Amino acid sequence: MSGAATALAAAASVASFLVAAHVAAVQRRRARLRSRLHAGVGPGSGGGAVATVVLRAPSWVRGHLDDAALPVPADAAWTGWCCAVAVVGLTAVVVAGPGAGVVAVLAVTAAGALLVASRRGATGRLVERGLPDALDGVARAMRSGATTSQALVEVASSTPGLLGAELRRAMAEVSGGRSLEDALVALQLRRPEAGVRLAVAAVLLGAEAGGAHARALEGVAASVRAQLGVAGEVRALGSQARLSAVVIALAPLGFAGLAVGTDRTSAAFLLRTPVGLGCLLLGLSLDAVGAWWMHRLAQVDA
Repeated sequence: MSGAATALAAAASVASFLVAAHVAAVQRRRARLRSRLHAGVGPGSGGGAVATVVLRAPSWVRGHLDDAALPVPADAAWTGWCCAVAVVGLTAVVVAGPGAGVVAVLAVTAAGALLVASRRGATGRLVERGLPDALDGVARAMRSGATTSQALVEVASSTPGLLGAELRRAMAEVSGGRSLEDALVALQLRRPEAGVRLAVAAVLLGAEAGGAHARALEGVAASVRAQLGVAGEVRALGSQARLSAVVIALAPLGFAGLAVGTDRTSAAFLLRTPVGLGCLLLGLSLDAVGAWWMHRLAQVDA
């Protein structure tokens, strides 16, 4: 029975990853088709339409998923997470009964929540990481004779990632009649990171006061780069504590899995009796609280 449980669990994990990857691929293909349609290319030249089911992430979940900077879109991550919960829960019910299904659902849900929590603020760090190069690009463009708006348009077109998307959105607002100050202030409200606030203040101050604007922007870029270096060093120094917390949190789960997989008596007690299920749920709850507590203690706000 333990071999069958291991095989089914492995199959459930693989199926969940495949579902998430398939949903992400479908969404990327749809995005390419939409861009081609906007460019005037007919849908017939891009192949047949792809039909799939994508669950829309709730707004309160979407904010956390976007902040975690996952490699897949928020809807794809939410769909994969829901599929993982369903597949693992049904597998546990078939293999070990309803009690094990409840425990498996709680474990997968908690694992996903901990993964997202461990990547909190990743989007902001990605944005700030691109700021020094963007500010240097604005300074170079201004040294060549471009105005502030022209320099920002040029940099926005060549900056990748979320920072480039935010800059392009701000400059599109300026093209639509909004003032540069209002557009950059709106960008700052959407991305309230310290580096973004500093960069926006430097750009707006130089646009109003004039003078050696390019030199000031280069100085701000150097300051942001130095701050990012210090923050990265602080996070690296705290990585050992975070790794120790992960090992301590996973050790009881590994021991419980080993005991259930090698001893049928322990498995029957933990998964098929009310007292055993109660002990298992209590242990998982205490382990989750301990993991959260250690994560909070090891967290460094750099």
